[in-house]
Amino acid sequence: MRERSIFVIIVLTIVLIGIGFFVATQADLSFLLPEEASAQSVLIDGLFRLLMGIAIVVFLLVEGVLLYTVIRFRRKPGEEGDGKPIHGNNTLEIVWTLIPAVIVAVIGVYSYQILTSIEEQPRDPLVVQIVGRQFA
Repeated sequence: MRERSIFVIIVLTIVLIGIGFFVATQADLSFLLPEEASAQSVLIDGLFRLLMGIAIVVFLLVEGVLLYTVIRFRRKPGEEGDGKPIHGNNTLEIVWTLIPAVIVAVIGVYSYQILTSIEEQPRDPLVVQIVGRQFA
């Protein structure tokens, strides 16, 4: 019974992560963004949607792991002592350091690509005429 509830929590977490990523990347998030006023706004809005998708996935994943650990490792009835002392797990620490590093690297590369594509777009020069008058 206990394994079944843990399995259900894991499945629900995975489903929520998928739904959250889909909603963040495909849904109309215009209520979060200002009105499009330039040709570059499409690229920037796409970057925003990607960042929202990643943020929602990370949030749901962390909350799912939190729910799992709260249910799985809760104190049993009648238990009064402290838990077993657990020392570091180097593999786990390397993994939870590399995953954010990879996410940040992907975001950085994609942001740089968007920046270079925005800067390469041809622009019409803005002509400004100024008349200066002293003591007018």
